Amino acid sequence: MATSAKKEILEEVDRMADKALSLDPGSSEALRIRALAEMRLGDLEKAANSLRDAVEKSPQNVQAAVTLAATRLVQRDAPAAEAVMRKLVSDVPSAESWIALGHFYRLLGRTDEADQAVRKAAQIDPKHPGALFDLAMLQIRLKQMDEAGATLQRLAELPDPRFRDAHAMFLFNTGKRDEAIREFEKLFARHSEDRNTRTRLVMAYLATRRVPEAEKMLAGALKRNPKDTDALLLRAQLRLGADKRDEAAADLGQVLAMNPNSAEAHYWNSKVLRSKDNRRQSDQELGEVVRLAPDWLDARLELARSFREAHHPETALQYLDKMPDEQKGLLDSLIDRNWLLFDLRRDTELQALLKRALAVRRDPTFLLQQALLDMRQRQFAAARACLEEILRAKPEEYRAIDTMLALFLAENQRAASLDWLQQYVAQRPNSAPLRHMLGQWQAGSGDAKGARASYQQALALDPKYKPAQLELAKLDLATGSLGPARQVLEGLLKRDPRDAPARMVLASLEEKAGNFVAASEHYQVVLAADPNEAVALNNLASLLVAFTGNIEEALAHATKAYELAPGSSEINDTLGWIYYKKQVYQRAVPYLETAVRLRPNAIHKTHLGLCYHGLGRDQLAEKTIDEALALQPDLAEAQAAKLKVLATR
Repeated sequence: MATSAKKEILEEVDRMADKALSLDPGSSEALRIRALAEMRLGDLEKAANSLRDAVEKSPQNVQAAVTLAATRLVQRDAPAAEAVMRKLVSDVPSAESWIALGHFYRLLGRTDEADQAVRKAAQIDPKHPGALFDLAMLQIRLKQMDEAGATLQRLAELPDPRFRDAHAMFLFNTGKRDEAIREFEKLFARHSEDRNTRTRLVMAYLATRRVPEAEKMLAGALKRNPKDTDALLLRAQLRLGADKRDEAAADLGQVLAMNPNSAEAHYWNSKVLRSKDNRRQSDQELGEVVRLAPDWLDARLELARSFREAHHPETALQYLDKMPDEQKGLLDSLIDRNWLLFDLRRDTELQALLKRALAVRRDPTFLLQQALLDMRQRQFAAARACLEEILRAKPEEYRAIDTMLALFLAENQRAASLDWLQQYVAQRPNSAPLRHMLGQWQAGSGDAKGARASYQQALALDPKYKPAQLELAKLDLATGSLGPARQVLEGLLKRDPRDAPARMVLASLEEKAGNFVAASEHYQVVLAADPNEAVALNNLASLLVAFTGNIEEALAHATKAYELAPGSSEINDTLGWIYYKKQVYQRAVPYLETAVRLRPNAIHKTHLGLCYHGLGRDQLAEKTIDEALALQPDLAEAQAAKLKVLATR
């Protein structure tokens, strides 16, 4: 109750605690509860006094000491907070106290002291679950994998059912998947009534593509009990992963018929709906999840991100503001909220939050947000300092590299940006991703030869590095070397038929080769997997209007592409051209004018000129088409358009 956001409830908690104290002046727990209410009411000093009294009355109350230390941190008095925690381990040298101290030091970024506290906790109580878990996490971080495995084995052998699969999970996550599955199977044989153990085993089967075994296990469970909602939920996830969306929806429908308030069923139903390109109903289902399970953080964040993607940052922020208070300080929550404040240009509020966050934790995403905010305010030196700090800690943080390059452009230093990137990559010669990034920047600057060399260097470092293979295929396609490009692309798709980027490039290749049916089929495969792939929608629309005459289907695809990417010159041109073909010239003009404004190339100007001609504005039409011919004198479409305009004089 003391964590409620309603002031009147908090005040009632305070009164109840006072009443408890009048009956039992020595009640440290009543003091702690009252302190929590006082903290939420904004009276930090009063809360600190209550907590100090609680600790003095009951030194063994670890919760009270931790809450007092947290209060001191909120008051920006880290030395006082540390003194509280050090006194705790001195007065109560238990595993719980040392674990709490370890968490405290880790929060402050004092890793060595945190590690010492963890080891001390495990030494005091070698069978304490929390101590063993923290020790295993420490060993994993230090890459002491054998020791971590042994620690997690000890943890799994404890009677606490929460950790019985800890060692199996460790094996699975460290690549020993067959061994992990055997251990999961043994656990399930011993605890067949434990649905969590069954879930872990099914998920392990799915992750290793042992789908028939997962299906067999779930079929057996449902045969024994057709109303086993956990099994139905698992089977729905299995079917969704196999793209059997209707069957998944049927399983979820059964669960919801038996339990309309199943937050998990609503959550997975949102996934089914999103896979069917029904964003609105998917968001409604996520809203139902949040209503039924307000503390389901992932669902709330997904819903907020969906609204942000749909350009509704205000609505997204409302959902984040309504999350439980104990989640508001979590890293993902803070990061997502900051992005929304950035979108809403609430710079003063964002700056204050980033200042507080960075004072506690120099997280790369916080630093990136600070850099972007500084760039918007034209504080270029401050932005550069943030980006350099990120790259010192994480040299291959590509968002920071991209932002650094954007910073050079904001300062009108394009040449310097390429020089900086070349030097940066030269200092890290063994990174295939960085070589690939350099190639992309060179290609964007018109240096196809340099880009090809960089991609080839990336492949020399990692022959299976797919992004470099794909970019080389694009370069071959651009120079008309269709054979080599086709060989690379078909090889990529043979290894992974779901490789959408490779299929998109192969579709472009088929267009260039005149194989328009094959190109359309490739775009349709991409859209079957992702109905919101705007480029595929646009390109398919262009093919339909040019070679099939199916104007209405083309218009549907182009309209959807425009809704997804209204700032694309190509999509504006396609949509405008379709309206031109439909002879709805007045509707076509705004799209075609936008296309020319965004990218004034010859084909866009030709299309706009023809539309002006359709409206009877022949003088403007001729001028626009002449501009197209000046850009590309050999463009057949522009030449034909000029003749069409002249013929009607």
